[in-house]
Amino acid sequence: MRFTCINVGYGDSFLLECEDSVILVDGGSALDSEFTDSSCRIRSADYLIKAGIKHIDTLIITHIHEDHAAGLAAVCNRIPVKKVLIPYAPKLFKNRIIPPAHENAPENVTLFAQALYRFTDIMQLCESRGIPVEEISAGMNIPAGNLQIRVLGPAEKDKNAFIEGLRNFFSAPPEEQQSKWFPYLDRISNAASLLLKISNKDIHLLLCADNCPANWDRSIFPLLKNVTVLKLPHHGQKDAVDEKIMAMMNPDYILTTASSDRRHNSADPAVYKMLTELYAPNKQPVFLFSDGINYEPYFSREKPFQAIRISFGENGSSPEFVDV
Repeated sequence: MRFTCINVGYGDSFLLECEDSVILVDGGSALDSEFTDSSCRIRSADYLIKAGIKHIDTLIITHIHEDHAAGLAAVCNRIPVKKVLIPYAPKLFKNRIIPPAHENAPENVTLFAQALYRFTDIMQLCESRGIPVEEISAGMNIPAGNLQIRVLGPAEKDKNAFIEGLRNFFSAPPEEQQSKWFPYLDRISNAASLLLKISNKDIHLLLCADNCPANWDRSIFPLLKNVTVLKLPHHGQKDAVDEKIMAMMNPDYILTTASSDRRHNSADPAVYKMLTELYAPNKQPVFLFSDGINYEPYFSREKPFQAIRISFGENGSSPEFVDV
């Protein structure tokens, strides 16, 4: 199995390749500003094309936020996709028209409106091309060739709250959509994002999107003990970790999708101080950061890179920093 974290700046995009399956989880941002000022960041669609990816067997969209979902519109237009998995019923988005946010709306609300528009566009594109879209929920175990996708979250209450918010948004008058439902949906989308454990034999990836430990159902805790790669939720902000829950795991790698400017307090130093104190010196995980070269004392590289690729084989694993 090969796991690749694409450097999309502040955002998530992960490629998993096995003998008979190619999975893409999220696609990063579609904002020009995310890529114009960096020599190493790359749009997910561009990376996949340069890396020679001819098709995607399973595309997973963890939630509706610009830095996770918006870049996937370009992916779907450039690379054949066989199946899409989302945490909502696809019929919710059928024949929907998403307005832009008001000009004076806060930036986060504007970005959420853009993400909802692009997500809806992807759903309509899938319908027009006959690409199956399936709703997935906590408790499901989904085979994907030699990979197994186990859905650990979101918790039912958080999922239901977001779906009910979507229904209210679609039925509300325009001014109420702008003043109430755009901000509300943006605020609760993280808690409603997919929490995934993807496994191949004894390799287990925990991909948390922006679903933070405070929202996790206690019933999943026994499934955390054998995690090999932990993708920290919420870009390594303070709410990304819970000491008791992190102590259940002893991963080989801890990956953070922070931006090099540590925007929105991503890659918060307190997070890594706590993690290094949590694990014994001889069991310290390898810390990886998707963007930038200097997160001392935890991570440092001489040259920028467009992706981190970890290949797992009989002789173990080691990260490779890729510039395609």
